[in-house]
Amino acid sequence: MLGLVPDVPRGRWLCAIIIFGALLTLLVIAERMLAATGFDTYRVFAWPPALFFCAIVAYIVPVFHYVTMRTDQAAGALAGYLDISPDELTQVRQSIYRKRWPWHVRVTVVSIACWLLQSWLLAGGWRGMTFALQHSLLSFLMAVMPLLVWLTLSVATTALTDNAKLFRRLTAHIRIDLLDAASVAPVGTMAVHSTLVVIGALALFPIMWVSGPIDAWTTTPGVLLLSIVVVVLVVVPLWPLRTRLRDVKRNTLYDLQQQINDRRSQLAPGAVGSDEVLQRLLSFRREITAVNEWPVDVGALTRLFSYAVIVPLTWIGAALIEMMVDHFLS
Repeated sequence: MLGLVPDVPRGRWLCAIIIFGALLTLLVIAERMLAATGFDTYRVFAWPPALFFCAIVAYIVPVFHYVTMRTDQAAGALAGYLDISPDELTQVRQSIYRKRWPWHVRVTVVSIACWLLQSWLLAGGWRGMTFALQHSLLSFLMAVMPLLVWLTLSVATTALTDNAKLFRRLTAHIRIDLLDAASVAPVGTMAVHSTLVVIGALALFPIMWVSGPIDAWTTTPGVLLLSIVVVVLVVVPLWPLRTRLRDVKRNTLYDLQQQINDRRSQLAPGAVGSDEVLQRLLSFRREITAVNEWPVDVGALTRLFSYAVIVPLTWIGAALIEMMVDHFLS
């Protein structure tokens, strides 16, 4: 999927436009061909699901490319704080955007299995699936488009989950500097950016709901799986690093308190307030106490909050549009 994005200025936007336009054009041509035969295309075709298929694929491919490149940059930003060799770091960065063929086979098989199960549930059996695949080009496309969605979603979410696990392993090799946020901030930035693919996909689901009630098997599996993936992408890389930060902070504060106690015991009662060494230790303790135990800065938190707000806003917007349409039609 990364190779679908051209290496030109605005390449991701160009990729999204081409994918959306190509898929939509193919569906329109198939719909016109079937309508020309006198068949009622409404029986096998509906614009909201068709637009959803086109939009989600056109969204996932370029955004997955963007997130993967940012993940690679985050790994590079950690280079100066990792206790691993340059060769090991190079291998780590290559594994972010290069997967071996067994990985692709596994993801493809799982995607096809999920598509077959969902299609079987929607069609009510294999006979309905066979009819959809053989009846016309339009019905074939409407049956196969979900497979394309499953493939793009599976590739993106599996790769992002693998990257989250990769950064989880890297956290054990980070030389944490409590006074230098750059030693841990790239992990938080990577985790937040990774959710953009999944949250954006969730925000597109209301497109299918505009046409009215739809089968729960159309959206429920995807929504549940993507919601779980969002949690995994955030928790897997951040929780172990948060644990390390908490332990390092706790140990540092304990050592500082011991030094403060030792220094106080060496001073006369009247000299405690004027001793420079003691004042520096107290100042250092205040700095360490104020250190955030989560490796996420304000900018990353703001971005994560803005991402999270997108989904309920789009779902509420879709519900309002549907209510307005029903009102005017009635």
